[in-house]
Amino acid sequence: MPGLLGDPVAGLLTEGVLLVGADGRVEQVNAAATHLLGDDLVGETPSGLLAPALRADGRPVRDGDNPVLVVLATGRASTQLLSWPVPGSAARQLQVRAVPLPPVPDDVDVPPAPRAVAVVVTEVEGDLEGIRALRDREHLLGVAQRMAELSVWRYSLGSTNVEWLDGGQRLAGLDDERRGLDAYLEGIHPDDRAAHDALLYGLFAQEGSGEVDLRYRWQGGWRHWHLWAESVLGADGQVTALWGTTQDVTARREAEAAVRHLSMTDALTELPNRAQVLERLGTALSAVGHSGSTALLVLDVDHFAGVNARHGQSVGDELLVAVGGRLAAVADELRTAGRLSADEFAVLVEHTTPAEALELAHRLHRDLSRPYLLPGAGEPLTIGVSVGVALHRSGERTSAGELYRHAALAVDAGQAAGGAAVVPFDESLRAVAAHRLDLEQQLRTALVEGAVRPAYQPVLTLGATAADDRMTSCEALARMTAGGRAVPPTEFVAVAETAGLVVDLDVAVFSQAVREVLERPPVAGFGVAVNLSPLSLQVPGISGRIATALQQSGVDGRSLRVEITEGSLAEPTSVLVRNLGQLRELGVQLGLDDFGTGYSALAYLRRFDLDFMKIDRSFVADVTLDRRSAAVVRAVVDLAHAHDLHVVAEGIETAEQLESLRAMGCDMVQGFHLGRPMPLDALRRAASTGTA
Repeated sequence: MPGLLGDPVAGLLTEGVLLVGADGRVEQVNAAATHLLGDDLVGETPSGLLAPALRADGRPVRDGDNPVLVVLATGRASTQLLSWPVPGSAARQLQVRAVPLPPVPDDVDVPPAPRAVAVVVTEVEGDLEGIRALRDREHLLGVAQRMAELSVWRYSLGSTNVEWLDGGQRLAGLDDERRGLDAYLEGIHPDDRAAHDALLYGLFAQEGSGEVDLRYRWQGGWRHWHLWAESVLGADGQVTALWGTTQDVTARREAEAAVRHLSMTDALTELPNRAQVLERLGTALSAVGHSGSTALLVLDVDHFAGVNARHGQSVGDELLVAVGGRLAAVADELRTAGRLSADEFAVLVEHTTPAEALELAHRLHRDLSRPYLLPGAGEPLTIGVSVGVALHRSGERTSAGELYRHAALAVDAGQAAGGAAVVPFDESLRAVAAHRLDLEQQLRTALVEGAVRPAYQPVLTLGATAADDRMTSCEALARMTAGGRAVPPTEFVAVAETAGLVVDLDVAVFSQAVREVLERPPVAGFGVAVNLSPLSLQVPGISGRIATALQQSGVDGRSLRVEITEGSLAEPTSVLVRNLGQLRELGVQLGLDDFGTGYSALAYLRRFDLDFMKIDRSFVADVTLDRRSAAVVRAVVDLAHAHDLHVVAEGIETAEQLESLRAMGCDMVQGFHLGRPMPLDALRRAASTGTA
């Protein structure tokens, strides 16, 4: 290339251009280079060439900052912003860019040594820091675009090509030969084409902006795009083009789908969970013009707590997975099988008939009742299953929640009759449902208005003789009034459990009991026992609410006893274990209620740190009449004392029962013989006199 830069054309360039040979010395320069860098440049070394220049920090240019030396060492192009001193004038700001000759493609991992280096020197306006900041912003914008997989495009009205302003056609799987509009449109998923075209046509028709999500073909699959577009106006004020961005949001959409799957799927059985089943049920009920009936089958494993107690939680989990597997076998486009709670499952059936729904319920009942061969059980396991069937006929106005309650009522009716049955919801149960709904509303109102209050049943600590007995505590029992009448606990407690109000009920009772009894005890050291339902113990922070009640009353937890049913401990989740641990830290005494009614209460004595146990009234009733019942109670008392637990016996109805329990070494007793549940004032009088 001898004399190339001395050509008259090269002399017209405003940029300085230099040619550096493979040995690193300047071989040719044009006139602009001489103007910018000075005379006698030919033969100069790279270091000598830029010796007068300064970096942005005012220091001389090092070899690592010298673009020419960088190209000679790496074979890669290099650019640097430098300040060039001019005697008697302000310094010039120069951009020096060096590129290898021949040029090296970006996809070459190890560039060959350049045969020459072309250097372009451009004088730029503005201060060096401003120029550098602008370049950095442009660089960061490019990095951000690549990280966000964002491409910029422009399309002019009537053109057959899409102009990708930053090489973004690669995002669409298009090469330089396939930039055409048709090629681009062919890649859009057929189901998304209408929304895409409607957006673009609309922006050509009227100035504005908009966005759309679509799928785009990519390497045999589909990528998710988010496309944003805006109208571009011509000189006449009419829309002449569109410009916008496309962003590959596949990873985001896949992550969102994964999160939704996790939030709507039961982790143990991998069936749809309660939220998904009820969502699909709501969709089915609101479908316009659907034919046939929609049926909801609710299936409950009878006595599931006994499986956990006898075989352990791992076998219980295996059983639930096996039940879920059998239900999943019937799932299809019109049938959704799901797990609603611990041992409660459901099957949603769309476009069915009452006869078909009932036939399916009986088939599932038979199928789920077949023996299960579980790895951890060691023997075939047979269970009973109660199935409730609720129907929604076309034209009826029933919500998803109402239909579920209907099916749940049918299940309850089946279990109340002994279980292992299929029970369709009918008009007789509808009356029960209406009563329950009324009672639910009354309970909600009572909780808000303070019409749920505790009644207190005295608890005596037994001495060697009756003269030594002392009333040392009481049990707080929920009582409710509605419409001027007392509602039996057997009614409103069951409604609280099915309506999701049992936690509010528990909180209302223990908060008042702490405030009324512990804050101002009838006698020194007087304590109170409260019941916490299994649902309450599964609520994160329930222990914190108890701690708040104690703190507000200025008392510690040592005078508070919390009674827990065996069902609460059958599935010791992390939340339950954490709540029990935090109650223990408060000093609260923990005990097992209704001991002996479950399947393996002894297991709970080994697994949980308890303070007392309460013998169920069914054993106490016959303690003086049946020697076997007496032997059981005596064994329970001895077992509890061996575990350093106190024993409370409930249901004391006669003096003979009381003396029999005293002889067996029972620690505390309660029952109608000693005192019925009473208001606070009566409790204070009884405690002060020592008689109920």
